Amino acid sequence: MQLNEILEENSIESISEKTNIAEDKIEYLIDKNFEAINKQKTLGFISIIEREYNIDLDELRNEAKAYHKEFDTKEGIVPIRPSIKENRGSSKLFVFIILLLLGYSSWFFISKFNKKDLSNLVPFFNTSTNVDNLDGNDSFNNVIEK
Repeated sequence: MQLNEILEENSIESISEKTNIAEDKIEYLIDKNFEAINKQKTLGFISIIEREYNIDLDELRNEAKAYHKEFDTKEGIVPIRPSIKENRGSSKLFVFIILLLLGYSSWFFISKFNKKDLSNLVPFFNTSTNVDNLDGNDSFNNVIEK
């Protein structure tokens, strides 16, 4: 039984649904257009169709192997060597800029606001209670209660 015989019994859509192979790829196999699909996918699709329909497609497999052997280009799988970044200066520059901005914002905050302004911003900052102004007889608890 060949692929054309399966096509007589089933539509391309039903073959695609049963095998989960795209319809255009099945059409390429039917038309024997092996240049549109690489060798691994072609042989894989043939194996899936054989498994799902319990048929033998050795002729189609041999034609695909012969085509890919004749027109095989070595552009298939290329091993990828991991790239190593040696330029780490940009991260150091980023840290330097962050530290510079943090220093500038601290200086700006300190120079812009005095204790009077801080007492309005921070509710628990009370300038009326000052530990330095305590007399020798007053205790710290009495000053806080005032």
